[in-house]
Amino acid sequence: MLLTVLFGNIIGCLLTAWLIAYAQPDCVEPAAKILAGRLAKGSWACFLLAIGCGFIMTTAVEFARKGKMLPLVLGVPVFILCGFAHSIADAFYFLVSPADVVLQPTVLVVYLSEVLGNFVGCNLYRWLMLFTPKS
Repeated sequence: MLLTVLFGNIIGCLLTAWLIAYAQPDCVEPAAKILAGRLAKGSWACFLLAIGCGFIMTTAVEFARKGKMLPLVLGVPVFILCGFAHSIADAFYFLVSPADVVLQPTVLVVYLSEVLGNFVGCNLYRWLMLFTPKS
């Protein structure tokens, strides 16, 4: 199911990227800068940054399920301010960037490292909860 959701999100990002590139072309350059920054960091750094994002977002959702909404409200701004990588947000940034840049093989490697990092980060919370005493 996760692969289906990921694929659906990427298709949604692609359609949105086409719309934005056409209707708001001044967004292409900033998106390309984000992509260039991710490529400059490399796949290992992007993997580690994605773990942080996955952890923050899953923790925020878990708190929201318990009726504590502040972490949910702050989750997105915190991961953005920390510079963490979100694979779905980056799918949009990558896909709205110029095609000659996006079609480089290193883009796929960096993107897959972010997907894996988000997966590890979101499961990190669950793994830590296995070792936390229940009250």
